[in-house]
Amino acid sequence: MADPDIADVVTVTGTGVAVGRPTYVELMFGVTQLKSTPREADHAVTAAARKAIAALVALGVPERGIHTSVAEIAARHRVQYDDASPIVGYQCSRRYTLRLEGEQQMGLASDALAAALEAGVNTVGGLTWGLAPEAAAALKLQALSRAREAARAKAEQLARELGHALGRLVQVEEGYEHYTRPQHRVRAAARASYERASAMAKAPGGDDETDALPAGTAMERAAVTLTFLLGADLGAAAAAAAAPIPTGTIASSTRFPVPTPADDPLYTWRTDSVTSRPPLP
Repeated sequence: MADPDIADVVTVTGTGVAVGRPTYVELMFGVTQLKSTPREADHAVTAAARKAIAALVALGVPERGIHTSVAEIAARHRVQYDDASPIVGYQCSRRYTLRLEGEQQMGLASDALAAALEAGVNTVGGLTWGLAPEAAAALKLQALSRAREAARAKAEQLARELGHALGRLVQVEEGYEHYTRPQHRVRAAARASYERASAMAKAPGGDDETDALPAGTAMERAAVTLTFLLGADLGAAAAAAAAPIPTGTIASSTRFPVPTPADDPLYTWRTDSVTSRPPLP
């Protein structure tokens, strides 16, 4: 038997997707050198890094978009099974993050990577395409609106199949997921970009419009869970509307005189039908 204290509800979840173009790209690259002393390792890495940064700036990359993310020097030992592990050299590493914003700058990503490799960069890390906060917020609102519409359509369909009208909304929950596609194999893409740049340098006047690092698409997915009360029983309402007038009702007619123009001595009679039910004994 149903609990009279628990309202009849329907809970549904709708999803919505909004797709847009990324508004920035971040690329991590670096230089690693192994030398006999820490100073030699640092000097070698510094020289290569300066050359790479200068090549990027000459290409049109804004210097403010390059920042150092890792700088370290560590001794490297020869692995032996006894306690003695002699030092074989000192490894110095620098990692940089390059951020390119907007369509024009993002178009430099492939050439920037090729220029950095040509200048001496020997380490490439991650490649990330993303959305600026305002662009991400706009996509989230689009996805949220589509998710809400999908959830309400589900609720209306379920309510009809259950024989009810959809009642009042009593609860809302939301959630988001962010995707950027495609996910790149960065080292392979870097090598392809380098080979492309080399081929172009060997063929003056040649140009290739194919981007070795395509941006793909950024996608926001929203989920909305809605809970509605179930409304009136549509079956009962339809049955009541189709039911005949019960036996025992009285149909009465009342006539109301409506005067005609003054020169007509007669009256026209209008009849309005009124249905009434006699009082119960």
